[in-house]
Amino acid sequence: MPRVSALLMCLVLALACARAAYAAEPGWFGIAFSVDAKGESVDPAITSVVVVSVVPGSPAALGGLRPGDNVIAVQDLTVAGAKASVFRSRTQKGVGETLKITYRRGKDVREVTLTGVPRPANL
Repeated sequence: MPRVSALLMCLVLALACARAAYAAEPGWFGIAFSVDAKGESVDPAITSVVVVSVVPGSPAALGGLRPGDNVIAVQDLTVAGAKASVFRSRTQKGVGETLKITYRRGKDVREVTLTGVPRPANL
């Protein structure tokens, strides 16, 4: 009987954690990317990622990102050659979670860590 109750407790804990993860509010960074990829598959390989827009006052703007910046890595994942699904999962963060972006602007390589915030109601 103790084994069954321990198993039941583990199951309840797992469900509670899954529910909390599902209920987490998505983080917003105020950035949009253009993603080029090769292949016609559902999950193509990325060839390049470029920042196309940054919302003024957003975490991305406060971090210094600008349209035209070439993203080299996110969360230490080199984007060139990465699968689109992996890139997407690395960039989806909750409120309060951080997103590290390494990018090239001209000849300079820079790194910024952004913290997700709630999406503004007017956007």
